Amino acid sequence: MGLCSHYTWSRQPIVAVGREIDVTATVTLVTNAPINHESGHRQFSQLTAIASSQRIGFSEGPPLSKTAAARRYCEAARRGNSMRGHKAIYAFPHMKAKQYGFTLLELMFTIALLGTLLGLAAPSFRDFLRNSKLTSSSNNLLADLNLARTEAIKRRESVIVCSSSTAAESDPDDLSCRGTDATTFDGWFVFVDDNGDGLYDAGSDPVVSQRPGTPEGVTAKSDTGFISYASTGFLQPIAGEASASIVAFCDERGNKKVTGDLSAVRVVNLQATGRAGVAREYVEVSDFLDELGTCP
Repeated sequence: MGLCSHYTWSRQPIVAVGREIDVTATVTLVTNAPINHESGHRQFSQLTAIASSQRIGFSEGPPLSKTAAARRYCEAARRGNSMRGHKAIYAFPHMKAKQYGFTLLELMFTIALLGTLLGLAAPSFRDFLRNSKLTSSSNNLLADLNLARTEAIKRRESVIVCSSSTAAESDPDDLSCRGTDATTFDGWFVFVDDNGDGLYDAGSDPVVSQRPGTPEGVTAKSDTGFISYASTGFLQPIAGEASASIVAFCDERGNKKVTGDLSAVRVVNLQATGRAGVAREYVEVSDFLDELGTCP
């Protein structure tokens, strides 16, 4: 017995794809139909095929009879061929669509695997964010130190980088330095010391750059609260106080090895010539912190 046991036809004009299709076949499936255990008879499934009796999925060939059209449809249904893109049109209003998705067991396994991977990745991602904050802070200071040295040489005047708690102010008149005895550098600005007195004179000393502060969780420690460049580009003292030579950026991890021999702390160190660099080697950082003190 074939897939389609019998088919009946009804003249029911249907307009589709811009033309009239006037043949509708109602087909009863027999093969693989479930058996009703109470009656002992097969349960038939009804589906409807809308097809042209002239062409069933073929662009060439002679016109087909109604019987041949239904047979061609049944063969296509058995092969699971939807014959899309051809002139035949099939509709299955009474057939249950194939379901796609996950079983409950698959979903639970996926969630468990995802949780495990997130648990492994979370600590590394947290350290990555911490390291990014420290790197950006030390690079910002390094960039401003290079800018200050260049401006001092170019202008042939003293240029000072001073620690400030008001560096976020947009009005230069509201800026102020912490003082030479400050031991923190969590905010600073760069200005040209026109009169060479080592002090910031609002309204007369040009401001070259401003950094409002360090990111949350980052501590910046220094040996003094200013870094002054002479017109030669060398470091110079202010009122007998030497310029800062060490600025350390750290977080709650302190001087801890994070990758190989690298420390979590970034130390911006300055030479007497005014050149600056960033130290990350654990041993080198430890030597600098012996001079500066613990960080944080």
